[in-house]
Parts: sequence; C-alpha cells; structure tokens
Amino acid sequence: MEPHLAKLLHSNEDPSKRTIFEIKEILQEPSRVLLANELELQRLEQAILALKKDQERIHDFIKPYNTILAPIRRMPADILHEIFYHCLSSHRFPIMDASEAPLLLTHICSSWRSIALSSPRLWAKVVISLLTPPHTDPTSLNSTEELLIQKYERAVALRSEVIETWLDRSGDCPLSISIMCPYSVNGGGDEWMTRMLDSIVSCAQRWHSAELVVPYLIYSKIEASISEKVERLPVLRRFKLKLQVPFNIRTPVRSQSESGTLIFLNSPKLDTLSLSWKRFTRNFRDMPPVWNQLRRLYLHSELPPTHLIPLLSQCPKLVECRLWISSDDYGNVHQTAPRTGRVSLPHLQSFIVHDTSISLATVTTFRVIDAPSLSRVGYTRSFSGSSGWDDNTTEILNTQLSSVCDLLGAGPVDKLMLALAYTPSETVVNILKKVSSPKHVILGQKPLPFRQAESTGSPRYMDTMYHQTLPGLNQFDLSNLIITDFSSSESIAEQVNILPNLEILEVYGISHFSDDDALELIKSRLDASKAGRVAGLKTVTFHFDRRIERDIKEEIDRYARAVSASPVELKLVYEMADDQPTHMKHGSSSYGLSGEGLSWASSVEYDEFQ
Repeated sequence: MEPHLAKLLHSNEDPSKRTIFEIKEILQEPSRVLLANELELQRLEQAILALKKDQERIHDFIKPYNTILAPIRRMPADILHEIFYHCLSSHRFPIMDASEAPLLLTHICSSWRSIALSSPRLWAKVVISLLTPPHTDPTSLNSTEELLIQKYERAVALRSEVIETWLDRSGDCPLSISIMCPYSVNGGGDEWMTRMLDSIVSCAQRWHSAELVVPYLIYSKIEASISEKVERLPVLRRFKLKLQVPFNIRTPVRSQSESGTLIFLNSPKLDTLSLSWKRFTRNFRDMPPVWNQLRRLYLHSELPPTHLIPLLSQCPKLVECRLWISSDDYGNVHQTAPRTGRVSLPHLQSFIVHDTSISLATVTTFRVIDAPSLSRVGYTRSFSGSSGWDDNTTEILNTQLSSVCDLLGAGPVDKLMLALAYTPSETVVNILKKVSSPKHVILGQKPLPFRQAESTGSPRYMDTMYHQTLPGLNQFDLSNLIITDFSSSESIAEQVNILPNLEILEVYGISHFSDDDALELIKSRLDASKAGRVAGLKTVTFHFDRRIERDIKEEIDRYARAVSASPVELKLVYEMADDQPTHMKHGSSSYGLSGEGLSWASSVEYDEFQ
C-alpha cells in the first residue's frame, strides 16, 4: 500500500475524490480476479456435488455384489463356530436373552442361525433365573390376583420351554449352569416351579459346573430330584452353593437349621467347592470325603477355629482357599487346636481368611501351616476387641493378630491384603515390619455391595444397598510408609524394613490422610528408590472417604520425570459411590446380575483374590 494511503488507515479523515478514484483503479483487477474465483468455486462445488451423487449411485450398485463376495460367506463353518464361541460372555455364563450371544447369533441370518444351532458348545453354558409365584392367598383370590397367577403360569410355561430347548441344543456337551432364585420365593412346591426344575435336572449327569443361589426349599427339591435320577454327578468339577435366607438390613439372619445331604459332593471329579451353608461349614466331617481331591475351597459361612487344622490336613491338593473363621463361644478363647505336626499344603498359592474368632486355635493353625508356594495372602477382621474383655482375652487377640506373620512366613508371599477394622495403626505396622517380600499390598477392603458384605461377615456400617467403602474403619496411618530422611543410612535402616519391595499399593477407606500427605508418601518412595533403598512404586490406588483437596497427579508425573523414575500409575477415588446398582426384576432372564452385567450383585460372595 502506498504511504499516503496507509496514513488514512490511522485516522478518520475523509478521502478526497482523487484518492477515491485512485483506490478504485487499484481494486479493479483484484475484484475481477475475485469474482472469477468465486464463479470457479461454484462450478467446482457443483462438479463435486455431482461426483458425490455419482459415487453414491455407484456404491449402491456395488454394495449388493460385495455382499455376495464377502469373505465371511466363504469362511469355513468350523471357523465360524470358534468365532461364535468367543462371542459368549467371558465373565459369567450367558443369559437367556436375545440381546447377547448365543441367542443374538440366531437372529442375524438363516445361515448363521443354522451354524449357531448346530454348535452344541454355544449352548453348554447358561444362567437360569427361576420365576417365582406371586404372593397370594389361594383360599381367597380376587380378580387381580387371579390375573397375576395366570400371567405367572404363562411365563413359567414359556420359560420351561426355553430351558428345555436351550439344553437340547447343548447336545452331549458338559454343562456349566447357574441357577438363581430370590430368597422370597414362597411357592417352591407348586407344579409350575416343579416343571422348571425338572427341565433343569433332566441333564444333571452332564453338569460340569453348577452354581446354585437359591432358597433352601428350592435346593431341597433340586437335590431330591437329582437323587431320584442318578447316584452321582460323574463330570461335575465345580460346585457353588449359596442358600438364600430372609434378610433384614438391621438384623441379618445368621442361623440356618436346614438339613441336607449335598449329593453334589459325590462327584468323583469335583475339584472346586464354594459353600455358604452354616450346617456344613460348622460340621464339615458330616460331608462326603471329597477333601483330598479339592484344589479350590471357599467357605463363606462360619468355621470354628478348632476345625481349621483337621480341615486343612485333609486338603493336601489345595491351590486356592478362602475361609471364614468364627467362634461360637468367646468365653472359651483358651481352647487350642488339636495337637498335630506341620500341615503341609505344597500347592497352596492363595489363602484368604476372614477372622471373627478370638481363639488360640487360630494362632496354632497359622504357626503349623507349611505352604512353600504361597504367594497371595489376605487377612481381614471386623473388630479388634471390646472394653468389657479382661486383659487375658485381649492378650490372646493381640497374639492372634501377631500370628498372621507366621502365616506370611509360610511361603514367598508376593501379594498381601490386610483389612483390620478398628485395629490400631501400630498393630498393622508391626505386621508389615515382619514381612519384606510383598510387592503388591492392599490395606483395607475394596468396596462391596452392602448385602454381600453382610453375607461375608463384614461389619455393618450403613443401612443401604449402595456400593461403598468402609468409612472410618481403616485406622492405619499411611505416614508410616513415608521415608522421611533417605540421606541418613541409620534412618533408612530403621524405615525401609516396612515393605522394601513395594511396587503396587492399594488403600481403601482412608479418612485421615490429606492429598499433600499422599504426595509426600509417593515422592519419598521415589527418592528412596532412586537411592537404591527400596523398590520403585509402579501403581498407587487411594480410596478416600472425603472430598478432593487438590489434584496431585500432574505433580507426581513431573516429579517422577525429574528423578528419572518410571511413571507412577495413580488412581485417586474420593467419597463413596452414589449410584445404586441396578437389580433386574425377579422374572427377568438376567436376575441376579448387576446393572452392567459384569458381576453378580449381592447374591454371590467373591471366591477369588480381589
């Protein structure tokens, strides 16, 4: 731009006629080019639009031919069988619903339907939700109740047909089956429920894995029906039983007086047993002699501490074990376990104990276990003592807690979980000081649905069914894991004997630990790791029972880079979850699942190490 014209840009001076004429002369050629470009753009846009329409027309023409030439049409049936099998849920058995495999696969096309129906393996796993009759008085039915009963009868007839069809499609394959029924059932003896159960039991000889979460009335009918048809279940390898009992949030029912024979334990191949039935866990000697063949044992109802050694002595092949130890008589705390030598469990890798007992028998058991392969240990307690106990009882409890170290010394423990509610921090510190091998440590218990926490003996902390942590129960002071002066060899020698190999740390139910404290803990471990004093942290999970104070994730990342340490995967969770899990209706084919379908909700306890 000419200087005399540029000056006008910096003022409001009115341009002269000569200046106006000069500017119009300057803009004449650019304006012509601009107009030409706009016309060309319009032409090109129209051409592009025409090409796009032509492309769509050609695509529409080609698409049906490509459908005919699709490689999936030429894929061998055996490959499709394998693909279909991997469409099944990997975290539970399939439900009888058209929204997921295998039923979903029968709704795609006729050829896929034919392949799915000709693949028995697809139908060899199933979750069966038993329909329960409406709560009515048969002696005085009104019109509404009669309609409810008619609706129930139609639904049961249809459900029975679906069950029979599903099981027929499984051919001769070994079956993995889950049977779910709410504890509120009041019609276990009606003909419609009997029809459903008969359909299920008709193939009991093929049961490979059986999970029963049912009321005692239903279980007794299943057991009686099986006893009439077969002497034993020849291929059953995994059996899981939880008897549903009426539940009151404030006063849980913990007594079960039912009798039974547990015909399922007569299977010669049974190697996994999970029981939540007090009658048998408290009197395990009444059960068939299956113990020496078990590889996985999970007892979710009380086992007296004096029965620990006799039970474990009969299970030499155990690989995983989870027990609930509980005393009936707290006045008999001095009773010890039967005299015995070492209890050899050469294959045991995972051992989890929920302990509500106060007994020297537990101490004795922990001291005699010999498990050279033990790599995962969990120990939880719901309470630590009572002000009304005498000093001797309190001393026994402290001895019992200290004996956990004997259990940890039974093998090269790599993963440790301690959830000691109401237990003083120094008690936990003393345990951690005596073990150096764990790389993965969990302090406190992961959040569980309230009812599930009840069924496993965990303390009641809120009258709700929400997922939540245990607020205020984890009294461990995390500052004990901070290495304050890593430049002093004397200080380090005293401090690093607390988890020197720690790489993964999870802590739940934290009430008295700030975000700044968490930052200091992680930074101190990173500094000590750089100095070669301790192992480097890789993953840290803190579950706080409070609101967030400040975000420390970026600062941790920067600090890790500054000290040339590996990045720390940090997960910080604040407050308890507010969303109530979605429970399906009792008549649904997916009753018993959580809203996400990822795990059983409130009905089945955890078996595996969580």
